[in-house]
Amino acid sequence: TDRLFQILRRRSDPESLRETDEVLADLLVYGRNTWSADELAGNLRYYAQRMQQRGRLDEALIAATDAYGILADAERPDEGRNGLRGDLVELALHFVLQADEPPAFYDSARSAMEQVLADVPDDPFASLALGAVLYRQGKVERAAEVLDPLPEALSGTPGRDARKVRPVLHAFHAMAHARLGDHDVASEALDALRAALATTETAPQARAILDEVEDLVDRTAPSSEDG
Repeated sequence: TDRLFQILRRRSDPESLRETDEVLADLLVYGRNTWSADELAGNLRYYAQRMQQRGRLDEALIAATDAYGILADAERPDEGRNGLRGDLVELALHFVLQADEPPAFYDSARSAMEQVLADVPDDPFASLALGAVLYRQGKVERAAEVLDPLPEALSGTPGRDARKVRPVLHAFHAMAHARLGDHDVASEALDALRAALATTETAPQARAILDEVEDLVDRTAPSSEDG
């Protein structure tokens, strides 16, 4: 079945793509009893990336989470899971940047990040994604607890990936504290968000969230009558 899977994944003509997706999904079910952990995880990751390209991000997240769990259970070296961690964080952040995703999507993203953090507790990218998911789920106090240490943690993390996610961190840090009534912290995070967006290459979704943050911080600011 693995050989058939590899043959089918090469099909690219538009007429057969949907049919191939369905066959690949069936083969993943059958392959659980015959493929090695590495083969199964590799094929699941390919399927996840394929679903991401199709815009079927909920299916992509489920397949990538499954692949990560298989490698973790098989106690494969950490470097073999690094790429999958990045895939999972990217998918989770895509969901949280949208304020109106179905609750099941946030549930899947939270489960994925909790699995990653059970494996690598100090991963700041997974912590960021988890904090943002918790915020979207309405668990604002818990979100703030997760997000609060991250500005310092990410400030010492070099590389393009850290720079790209800082606007997302500042956005959810600001919104969590705005809802908790910590206006000074929220305002400081909003200022950091604006500065990061002015100097950092970011996805359009990260820039779009600025309006959401500014509106919330403005609405929750103390009135002049409150002193």
